[in-house]
Amino acid sequence: MKSFFKYYFSIITVLYFIPIGRIAFFPIAPVNFFLYLLMLLYFVRFPLVISRIRGPGLFLIFIVLAYTLFDVGLSYFKGAGWGEPKSLLRNLLIIVLACVFIEEKKDVAFALKIVLFSILFSTIFGLFIHFIGEPFQSIRMYLLNVSSDNVHEVFLGKGDRIAGLFSQLPGFAYQLTAGAVMALGLYIAERKTKWIVVLCILMVGIIYNGERASILMFLVAFVGMLFTSPNKKALARLFLLLVILSSVFIGMNQFFESQSGKYETSSKQTLLHRESSSEEFLGRLFQQYAGIKVFFKNPFLGGTDQDYQNEMAVLLNKSIKYPAPHNHYINVIMKLGVWGVILLTGFFLCLYKMLKSTQRLSGCFVNEYSKTIFWSIFSVLGVALFHNHGFFVSEISTWFLIAILCGSYTAMFRRNDSIELRP
Repeated sequence: MKSFFKYYFSIITVLYFIPIGRIAFFPIAPVNFFLYLLMLLYFVRFPLVISRIRGPGLFLIFIVLAYTLFDVGLSYFKGAGWGEPKSLLRNLLIIVLACVFIEEKKDVAFALKIVLFSILFSTIFGLFIHFIGEPFQSIRMYLLNVSSDNVHEVFLGKGDRIAGLFSQLPGFAYQLTAGAVMALGLYIAERKTKWIVVLCILMVGIIYNGERASILMFLVAFVGMLFTSPNKKALARLFLLLVILSSVFIGMNQFFESQSGKYETSSKQTLLHRESSSEEFLGRLFQQYAGIKVFFKNPFLGGTDQDYQNEMAVLLNKSIKYPAPHNHYINVIMKLGVWGVILLTGFFLCLYKMLKSTQRLSGCFVNEYSKTIFWSIFSVLGVALFHNHGFFVSEISTWFLIAILCGSYTAMFRRNDSIELRP
């Protein structure tokens, strides 16, 4: 039964990161079909499933359920619809699935690698779109099942920034960050050259995705791994190699684009072309400050999108539509008020408990991959400081990494063993 759940996890992972929408002869998206089957299987094997979920992992599930209830209840009370409970609830199945099949070190490695290779495939596909265009851009649009109403929101073609097989540029930045840190962690754990190759491809993806938070959090994770690794010389040599390869790549890129001039449209502003200004920096601060003001003005019920727009209009002395504060955690407390603060606190306490578990009874069965898990989660949580996606809006790389962490921790709990997941 374990093997069945293991390969089922592979199918679900691939369908999440390489999405296939509804097609003519199939009434629902394949990923939803497999999730419905999985939910049915959970009901049939309920005693097995419930016995596999322990400690902070179970508490994390309760936090998500509580967030969903508050989101639905407060949204309806404020006249803002019913919130968005469906995606969060279905993602709980991923955590349960990881808890069911992860039992030993090779299961942790398998889960990390299937997530990494899914991100890698999506990245390579995005690079094909950027450098070649058709037929890859049409395939992407078909897989995303884009309608004519929102085609302008997700279309990316030759020469544009890349979003892989994902629909949005910022959302794909999380996947690239997680993938690059996972590749680095797997290289540290296994010392195999293939992970350096994967890392280089993902670094090119980060450059052509164009989101600055990705490269920032990767560098923070790299430095963290460097100072906590026993083999600092090997990592220092790897860092030097990445710097040399990046310099060569950027130089070649600038040479081939020297005749085309600087990109002006945002869809084409890769990291090689994007510029940061004090005006943009202050704008981001205003956006986050407005979200915090909404929280303090509506501490118990949270605010609405209109409250946020009003605060931005006051700060800028003009009416401009800003979608959100560009900070996932401010979004949560702005939306749910003090209840959001409580749920975020519980969320981070759960992660802290699992990542800092120091019980050592019969050894640490997964400690080779502990740094990979820790720094990958750290990096995507860091990207959420600069963007609106995150755990509570179903950012998929965050969910899969935390699912692997929960599965590892509960496996330790069942074995009366210890996983010391610390940097």
